[in-house]
Amino acid sequence: MTRIARRRLIALMLSAAGCLAALSAFAQSSGDRVARLTDLVVQTVPMGEIFETLAATSSDWPLQEKPGAVSAGQLACLRDELSEAGYRRMKRTEVVAYVAENPGQADADIAVLEDGGARMMSRLMMAGVEQERSGVPVDEATIMGESSPEELAAFMQMMTAPDQTGLRKLLGIGNAYAAERSAEENESAGEDAGADLATRVMMKAMSNCDVPVNVLFE
Repeated sequence: MTRIARRRLIALMLSAAGCLAALSAFAQSSGDRVARLTDLVVQTVPMGEIFETLAATSSDWPLQEKPGAVSAGQLACLRDELSEAGYRRMKRTEVVAYVAENPGQADADIAVLEDGGARMMSRLMMAGVEQERSGVPVDEATIMGESSPEELAAFMQMMTAPDQTGLRKLLGIGNAYAAERSAEENESAGEDAGADLATRVMMKAMSNCDVPVNVLFE
């Protein structure tokens, strides 16, 4: 091998090593984004926590009205899928796809959630669950009033900004809030979005556990 050929070979090897290092760094960075965004998504919309609260009310949940409709194994699978850990697994799969499709948006989404969007949405949702349990109306004004201006700004950005449209879809809340709607209209839209999200998560769990949908209607 000539000296020139050896130099070219060494240059190619160094270039390849540099590319591999860059790819490794990118993979690590992407993995960090996925992990952090997944944590924030399940904090923002704590469906897993809500499901576990419901599961504690009956050993047959979520099919307590149809005991015996599924096998013990299927019921155990459903309860696992609808646990906090199961919900996190489900959302992580969605976050992986979202970050891959929107690599330049993930950091901005993480920032708006960390700045207060996640905390405020979680508080409002858990207050709504408590309202259903106790019958005591949620005082949204109090929850909003207890937040800092920065948290409120982050929450409003998360709920209304065009740049966060993809994030709202990832969270499963869609256009549950609109500034031009009345408080009653937004409350109704929020309830509809929550019910739709719960239904979609339930259907996904049933699919993963090989539970036919017709058990819900028999």
